[in-house]
Amino acid sequence: MLFGFRFLKQMLFGENTVKIHEETAARRMEIAEKKLQQLEAEARERRAADGDGMYDDESWL
Repeated sequence: MLFGFRFLKQMLFGENTVKIHEETAARRMEIAEKKLQQLEAEARERRAADGDGMYDDESWL
């Protein structure tokens, strides 16, 4: 709970009470981007599997 108040204080009043490390933020962005790329690749594979004749009636595609 204390962290929440400190974080709000930092966001509302600009006080630097919670240290934010630039390297950590960059690493998290990198991980998020990799995960997004992985999810997009999985979605492409699912779409390809849906359109490969697996279903009898593909006329609506």
